Amino acid sequence: MKSKELRSMHVTFQVSRKSCFGIRQTKPIHKGALYSVKTMYNGTEYSEEGRFIPQGMNGTSVENFSCVIYNISFMNCTWNVGRNAPEDTQYFLYLLYSKEEDELRCSRYINDALGRHIACSFQDVKIVKEHVYFRVNGSSNKSEIQFYDEYICLYEIEKLTPPLNITVNCSEDPSECTATWESPKISHLEGNTDRCLKYQINIQNKETNVSIIS
Repeated sequence: MKSKELRSMHVTFQVSRKSCFGIRQTKPIHKGALYSVKTMYNGTEYSEEGRFIPQGMNGTSVENFSCVIYNISFMNCTWNVGRNAPEDTQYFLYLLYSKEEDELRCSRYINDALGRHIACSFQDVKIVKEHVYFRVNGSSNKSEIQFYDEYICLYEIEKLTPPLNITVNCSEDPSECTATWESPKISHLEGNTDRCLKYQINIQNKETNVSIIS
């Protein structure tokens, strides 16, 4: 009787979409996250779930994080020190446009009385339509500091410049005035932007001190 030859079979799985948290994932994870991975092989579905739990002591990450863009390309971000953060805590701000680009580290910090970073500014910011990822890491010799992250649409935090080249021409007969101006520059829009803007004119009579807003 011939013995059967046993051969081992090596199966290779080719995984697509390997990124766990791509730039299109617009949910912050600093409070933790539940994730699942599913795959199909020979008609059978396999799945696995896991949980991401941030490291560090609660209350040590930054609070009240916010950013504003001025003059089209200058962005300033501010935050408060975590309520449970040790006095030697130091924070560092990072920005990521997309997973295809390198992460940008902010370098222009403002400090509080204890020397801790509480604000930072970026120059030459490019405003894109996709959400941009912000992350603030922290370090301390006394405790592990939790990170903070957030996805922000930059055009929603842009503070517009005032209208440009304002001129007013008045005539006595008929008694009327015509005001003209140029639209403010908007970083993420090109061409005619008047359809996106509303203007308000405040006309004040110097003799009666009465204002008319139109």
